[in-house]
Amino acid sequence: MNTGPIIAMILVALALLAGTVRTVYGYWSVRRDADDEWQDFKRLSPKQAKKTTQQKFVTTYRLAHNPRGLAYSTGALALAVLVTPLAVMILTYFYSVVIVQEIDPNRLPSETLAEEIRRQFRRDGPLVYSFFIFFGLISSWGAVAWVMAWFYHKTDDDEFDESLRITRGEKPLGKIKLKRKRPSWSPLVQTGEGLSLNEAAKKSEQTTKEEKS
Repeated sequence: MNTGPIIAMILVALALLAGTVRTVYGYWSVRRDADDEWQDFKRLSPKQAKKTTQQKFVTTYRLAHNPRGLAYSTGALALAVLVTPLAVMILTYFYSVVIVQEIDPNRLPSETLAEEIRRQFRRDGPLVYSFFIFFGLISSWGAVAWVMAWFYHKTDDDEFDESLRITRGEKPLGKIKLKRKRPSWSPLVQTGEGLSLNEAAKKSEQTTKEEKS
């Protein structure tokens, strides 16, 4: 008995269960922490707390700290499980209609190893079918991952932490542009054509060449 598929299904089911439990617990923990954070915020910064409401503060806190990554990962795994049977049926139908060749019912079975190898590599052979299904499933799972990642980044907002700072009554950080300066000991300077030696380094190099000549 081939127990591989059964073990794989058990592992996937355990991964889904663990991901679901951790996601639900994570969202519940963040909601509880948001209420506690609001109480501490009112106690420690009563003036700033008057500038906002509990609902706005809790909502912003939850958006900033909810385990969205874990939720989307678990959802992607669940969607892949649902898509797999449908993908197998579509791939099998496509293979049987478009790719497979008709087999001569009067054809004798393979008698030598060379004949069996040639049969395996025929377009109607089981080896080609196995590769077709394997890479087809990998492609379908990759498509699921791409779709879930697209939704994750589409709904992701880089301003969540900034909104949380504003809700807390703190000043926004804003965007800071840092210009990297070359160290003073470096003989290279930035020019319109890129990095080049400064005048002192050029004179030193020219003097060295003249002494050698």
